[in-house]
Parts: sequence; structure tokens; C-alpha cells
Amino acid sequence: MKSRHLPLLPRHFSSTGVALVLLAAISWTLPAQALPSYAKQTGQACAACHEGSLGPQLTQEGRNFKLLGYAGGSGFFPLSGQTIVQFTNTNQGQEGGAAPHFGDNHNTAVNETSLFYAGRIAPNVGAFIQGTYDGVARSFALDHTDIRFARAAALLGKDVVYGLSLNNNPMVQDLYNTTPVWRYPYTSSGLAPAPFAATQLEGGLEHQVAGLTAYTMIDDLLYLEGGAYKGMGRQLRQNLGEDNEDKLSGLAPYWRLALQKNIGKSFFHVGSFGMHDALYPGYDRSFGRNRYTDYGFDGSWQYTPSKRHHLSLYVADIYERQNLEAAFGAGEASTRKQFLNSFNASSSYYYAGTYGATFGVFSTNGTTDSVRNPAGDIDGSASGSPNSNGYILQADWTPFGKKESWLFPYANVRFAAQYTHYLHFNGGAADYNGDGRNANKNDTFLLFAWLAY
Repeated sequence: MKSRHLPLLPRHFSSTGVALVLLAAISWTLPAQALPSYAKQTGQACAACHEGSLGPQLTQEGRNFKLLGYAGGSGFFPLSGQTIVQFTNTNQGQEGGAAPHFGDNHNTAVNETSLFYAGRIAPNVGAFIQGTYDGVARSFALDHTDIRFARAAALLGKDVVYGLSLNNNPMVQDLYNTTPVWRYPYTSSGLAPAPFAATQLEGGLEHQVAGLTAYTMIDDLLYLEGGAYKGMGRQLRQNLGEDNEDKLSGLAPYWRLALQKNIGKSFFHVGSFGMHDALYPGYDRSFGRNRYTDYGFDGSWQYTPSKRHHLSLYVADIYERQNLEAAFGAGEASTRKQFLNSFNASSSYYYAGTYGATFGVFSTNGTTDSVRNPAGDIDGSASGSPNSNGYILQADWTPFGKKESWLFPYANVRFAAQYTHYLHFNGGAADYNGDGRNANKNDTFLLFAWLAY
């Protein structure tokens, strides 16, 4: 997703940064791995399944483990956890605080703490179930959930894998690191401004729905998947920690196809995906529904010339058609038919599964609508345009996650520095919100420690 140099360390870094490093160093003594339950189950180090020795970027072995339902290896009670500690600095602070209980700028936070049931349940059945405490919002919710049944077979002389996925977020079950749930940046600040516009596949239904999809991989070449999602009831969503007030109307069909191939020391894939859904905003049926149809195209390349070098490239483009019947009827949009387009690309290099660098670009553009996208504070748009773009740089160090690592398979941690630069933010470069704020004032310098245990 997301040439200018990294900014100098902020004035308040000395005390805050040292505290962050000390906290991370203390956490080394905790049993950790990414995820340790998978590592214990398979006997493999994180580096076998993940680029850079810590998720979510998957290698071929990691994709196969997910494809086969997280059920490979021996069974045991598969509990794991993770904690992400962050220090956030933006070029200009946010008056009144970046969030309740936080200052305008230079904030340190335990961004999230998660507990996972991750691994085999029974032969051919496994799960990835995540519950997360959000340290910024100070709330707990059921997070990504993917429960699978999968089997391998032979058909007409071809190897075939087929299965079912019961999940709560369209694309959480995806194998490739191009789609919104798992794409770069793999973690971002919970205390920095972010553009308001996103397609439905970029989190519009996450954790509010239950979906069942059927999939197959034919001859390690052709991947096909299809299914549908249904909205959870309002009370159930609230009980699970979700507060979204839109009601999904009927079923939301979802589809995915991809072609993949290993050629020499390279892995390639190209694919497409899509979804259609209709929502009653705020459970109000007075003005009808807002309908969205998303079409996505993606591709990736992974190159491993030796055990010590790994290079990858990911790209995806999502186009969304919108029919905003409900918003238009309620006077919250100036036109019924609108569109949104989201582009994301990134490239990573890892040395010895330990030292990594990633560069990504992102761009969102769509219909200008000053009624739907009004001017305002940091998240406003003076022009009514949703257009935003920029780039993200990250350097990281993952000292553990290999079989020869200290305390294998219990210890893993990643330390990283990340910088996000906005060329345009919510429709503009200068005074984008009508209140004098420029896009680059939202540029963000992030330090984080990602601990798995």
C-alpha cells in the first residue's frame, strides 16, 4: 500500500522509545512463536511457512497448511497469543487527542492483545479463531475466524484438495497476501489519521457476518471458491463486541479464482475475486438499500534463489460499483450511482528470514460527493473527493522464528520501523479538509514490537 527520506526521530522519542524497547526486551522471556500452536503441531519453524519468519506473508508450505484446513501434524490443545506494542508520531498532532485517553501526538500504546485457538480440531478439521483486546478503543471483540474442513484426493489422475470454510470476514480465508485482510502493511497505527474511503471488501462486512464457502485446488494449479455471507443479528454482534449498525439484506455472494505455478525458484499467481452485498443503514428500511458490487484482480511473485534470500511482489486492484438508494433518499448522497477504486502494491526483501525491507504504494479514488464526504476536522474533505494516495516504507528485524533459534519453538518477536507518507488525503494535498490541514501533516512514523507467544 503505501522518494523521500525517513523523518528524524521525534523530540519525545528518547524516553518513549527506550520504554518501548525495554518492554519488548522483557517480553522476550515469555514463551512465544507465530503462531506457536501451529509450530508445535507441525514441528516446523515460523520461517518454513512465513516470509521473514513471522506472519502473515505465507510461503508455499504456509499456503498448503492453510489450504488443508490447519489440520496437518499431530493434535494438541492449540492456544496461542500475540501482543503488538506501538509508538506513533505524526507530522502534526491531532487537537484534542489522537483517541480518548491519549495525547495529541507521540503516543505509546499496547495496540492489541490477541488470544488464538489455532490448529487442529479433528482429522481434516482445523481452525484459526482470534479474540482481540483493542488497547486504543479499550474493548474486546471476536476477531478473524476461519474454521475449515479439508481433504486431499485424486481425481482423473490429478491431485485435488477440496474443503469448506466457515468464517466471519470475506477474504480472511484467502491463501494469497494480496487481498485486504492480509496485505501490507501487516500492522498499522491505531492512533494515526487514516483516509475515510474503502471498498466493502476492505472491511465493510468484517466480523458482522457468517459465511460458508466451498473451495478446491486442482493439480496445484487452479483454485476455485464460492459461497455466501449472511448478517449476524444486532444483539449477537453486540455480544461479540461489534457495534456496526448496518443490516445486511439477504445473502452476499462471494467468489474467488486463481491460477498458481511454481517455475524453478519462483512462485507466481494471478487471480480474481468479487462480492455483492446490500445494506440497510442503521437498520432503517425507509429509503431502501445501499448496494455494492466489488470486482478484484490480483497477482503475486515470490523468488527464493537460496535459503538466505527471499524477494516478493504483491499487487491488487478493487473496483466497486455503488447504488446508494438509501443514502440518496435520506439526503446523505448527491447521486445514487457512484464508484470507488482501490489499488495496492508492495514488494519485500528478506535476508536469512531475519532482516527485511518492504516498500508499498496505495491509491484510492472515486466519485466526488460533497454531501456524502463533507468538510470537517481531520477526516473531512473540502472537495468532497475520497481520493487518497501515498506510500509506506518498513524495515524490520525478526531475530527468532528459525529452528536453530533460542527457545525454539516458543520464542518469536519482530521489531520494526514504518513510515507512511500521503501525497493526497481525502481529496487534496493542501488544505484537504477546509480547515488548513495538508495531507503530509498526517504522515506517520511508527515503531512497533510484535510479540507472539
